[in-house]
Amino acid sequence: MSARRRVGPFSIVGYWVALGLREVARILPWPVLRAFGVLVGRLGYLLDGRHRRIALDGISRCFPEKTPAEHRRIARVCYRHVGVSVMEFARLATASREEILRRWGPTPEQSRRLDELAAERPAPIFLAGHIGFWEMCALGFTAHGGRLGSVVRPLDNPWLNDLVSSVRSRFGLRILGGGGALLAAMHSLKEGVPVSFLLDQNAGPDGTFVPLFGRLASTRPTAAQVALATGSAIVCVATWREEPSGVHRLRIGNVLRPGKWRGPKDQRYEAEVRRLTAGYTAEIEAAVREHPEQWLWLHRRWKARPPGEAHGS
Repeated sequence: MSARRRVGPFSIVGYWVALGLREVARILPWPVLRAFGVLVGRLGYLLDGRHRRIALDGISRCFPEKTPAEHRRIARVCYRHVGVSVMEFARLATASREEILRRWGPTPEQSRRLDELAAERPAPIFLAGHIGFWEMCALGFTAHGGRLGSVVRPLDNPWLNDLVSSVRSRFGLRILGGGGALLAAMHSLKEGVPVSFLLDQNAGPDGTFVPLFGRLASTRPTAAQVALATGSAIVCVATWREEPSGVHRLRIGNVLRPGKWRGPKDQRYEAEVRRLTAGYTAEIEAAVREHPEQWLWLHRRWKARPPGEAHGS
C-alpha cells in the first residue's frame, strides 16, 4: 500500500459508511431519503453545539438587522439544508442523467448564456461558493453536455476522496487537484474547457483580505491569478434549492473581464488581483444575501485576520 493509502480506522469506517449510504440512496424513494436528511439536519443543530455557535455568531454579525429568532431560524435551516444535501449527493451517485437534469433548473435563457460563455476562447472561469447544493452546478452542467474542469482540494481520506471524485466526474468533469492543479487549469482554459473554483472559505494568514459582509475575510486569489495569466473571463454563479419542488435554480452574476496581464507582477498587478478577488467575493455575498439559509455557516470564514487584528470567528 502506498503512502497515500495509509489510512487509519476512522477513515476506513467513514469510507464504508459512505458506501452504505450510496446503496441506501439507490433503493429508497427520494421523499423518504429527503425526510431522513431533514432529520439528520435537525439532530445536527441540536447536538453539534460547537458549529451551531460558529453559525449563529457569523449570522448575527452579517445580519445585525435581524432578530435573534431569525438568526436561529437561518441556522436551523442551514443544518437541514446540509443534511438534505448529503442525502442528495448520495442519491446522485447512481441517479440517471435524466433525473439529474430534472433537478437542474436553469432557464432556457440561462442555458443559452452558459453555452455562449463556454464557447469563448480562452474558456471562462466559473466562480462559485458553498451556496445551495453547489455540487449540482458541475453535475448539471456536465450532464447537460458541457465540458468542465474543477479545481478542488483533495479530501484527507483518500478512499473517500476517490468515491466523491467518481460521483463528480460521472459525466466527464475533469478533477484538477493536487500540486499541479493551477497549471492544469490554465492548460484546460487554453484548450477551450471552462474551469470552476469554489473560493469562499478561509484562506489563512497568506490569503488576500477583501471585504465580506463588512469585514475583511482571507480569500484565495487563485481565480484572479489564473484569469490574469490566461485572459479568461470570471463568471460568478450560484445555485439554490427551491422548495418544495427540490429543483436547483441558477444565479448568473456579474462577468469580470480583466484581460491578460502583460506587465510585471508588481504593485499594480497585486492591486488588480485584489480588485478581482474583491469583485467575485462581493458576488458571493450578494448570492448569500438572497438565500442566507443555504450558505455553509458552519465554517469559520473570518478566522484569519490581517496583521495587527485579533483572530476572528
